[in-house]
Amino acid sequence: MSEDQMPITYYIDNQEKWTETHPGGYYPTAGTGLIWSNGQRYRVADVWFGMEKNAAMTMGVHVFLTSVPDDEDRPAELYPDYYRA
Repeated sequence: MSEDQMPITYYIDNQEKWTETHPGGYYPTAGTGLIWSNGQRYRVADVWFGMEKNAAMTMGVHVFLTSVPDDEDRPAELYPDYYRA
């Protein structure tokens, strides 16, 4: 498996939510803010690389997300009519 094909598994509140693959080896880094299609905003708390095929956390990138606190929600601050809490 090459780096540009490495799956990315996202976790919210330490619960596995979904896995996807981004082209070109892109993966978010700690501190990155993410806006999903449903308007939910998250911050990347931690990123781990799994290097074993048969481990509990398999080969790939594991991204741990936390909800963005109101005082750090820049999209809601800039566009309050669109990003309501």
